[in-house]
Amino acid sequence: MVSRILLALIVPFIGALIGCSTVKPLSDDRALGGHLVKDIVIVVAAPYSFQPGLVMNTLPAGIYTPVFEDDNGVYFQSPSKLIIGDVLGPTLNDGGIFFKGGDISDVYEYVIVMNRQTTLKLPADFKFEIRIKK
Repeated sequence: MVSRILLALIVPFIGALIGCSTVKPLSDDRALGGHLVKDIVIVVAAPYSFQPGLVMNTLPAGIYTPVFEDDNGVYFQSPSKLIIGDVLGPTLNDGGIFFKGGDISDVYEYVIVMNRQTTLKLPADFKFEIRIKK
């Protein structure tokens, strides 16, 4: 309970410090890895867990669909909830994969916590496939 209260106080403060970028629907001409974002999905073949500090986060396997963009990159929504470590136990959160700019090598996990989005750089061993929609 204490960690959730601290998180509720800290996340908005950090967001205010680093500034906001307006999230908006995908534009028709947004590109990623040489493809129009509206024409692709991201496939994660197996659940991927990584440890950003003392807790474990897990991205589920499946097809991640493009949903939003901002001035910094493109958001692909997870097929189900992310499992996010917490000192009091894991929580289930909305989120997915964020690609910064148009670069497929600059990839992050994004998580929605208490209606605020945060990102964590994914380790270099995170594997995914870009697949053209049929």
